[in-house]
Amino acid sequence: MADLLNRKQLKAALEFEYSKNTVLKESIDLRRFNILAFNGISREGLSYGKKERRICLYETLKGEKIYIQFPGKESEEENKMPLDFRPELQMSNGSFITPTSFGDIWDILDNIGQDHKKELAYVAALLLRVGYMYGYKKNNLKYDYCDVLIDKKVILKEDKLDFEWYSLDINGDVWYTLNDIFDDMYLSANERFSFEAFIKYFDLLVQNEDCKFYYKNVIDEKKERKKEYKFENGRTKSCETSLFVLSHLERKTKLSELLNRFQNARGVAPIKKADYVCVTDGIIKNIDVR
Repeated sequence: MADLLNRKQLKAALEFEYSKNTVLKESIDLRRFNILAFNGISREGLSYGKKERRICLYETLKGEKIYIQFPGKESEEENKMPLDFRPELQMSNGSFITPTSFGDIWDILDNIGQDHKKELAYVAALLLRVGYMYGYKKNNLKYDYCDVLIDKKVILKEDKLDFEWYSLDINGDVWYTLNDIFDDMYLSANERFSFEAFIKYFDLLVQNEDCKFYYKNVIDEKKERKKEYKFENGRTKSCETSLFVLSHLERKTKLSELLNRFQNARGVAPIKKADYVCVTDGIIKNIDVR
């Protein structure tokens, strides 16, 4: 049985020091490993909207399951992303939530901010951990998967898949405490899930972002590449954008500044690394900034 932590213990469990020579450097290696692992999953015999595969990669203390399901819709769009996938969250009652976008994620953050403004720093610290894959662990396990006939909602096959990847590694006491602090997340009255499920869902959402940008910059032969891909987009930038949203919800950033950043950066608004300390209330320290 997990135990509730006090605020000092929770802060200690989440804190780390950021540096481009340590955390950033290691994160690129972990991101590359995961990208190659996810891109290497076979799509043979599968087709978006017809026959898709669902792999369970996370479970929560409340019995929720978080999957990846593929191929994703971008595998069929004009600018095809054949390796596209999406996360799927199965609530404890067995139902799946509506697939979400980053707009939905920001709405959930806004809901958290309305009820738990003083605790937003914990959310920011977690998103930074996700962004840099800090404290992630390598798994080499057999994961449950099933093939689904989409139009008839029929499961055609169930089996296990050998899969090696780096996953979010946070102990049960931390998740238990965070679930207790934040109560349920929600998209609608019938779509409620734990804070733990929300963060793990978000992790797989930004994993797909990493895979898509890698495909654009490295695999897609239609793109002319003039320099080595430096992992400038994807997971980290998506998480930093959500941190900027949190900074506004904490009333540390003006709405005009947030909107101007979105406009100038073409749909993303990454927070400055120098502001990590501020948005996390000191839980994350940037030792590159003196």
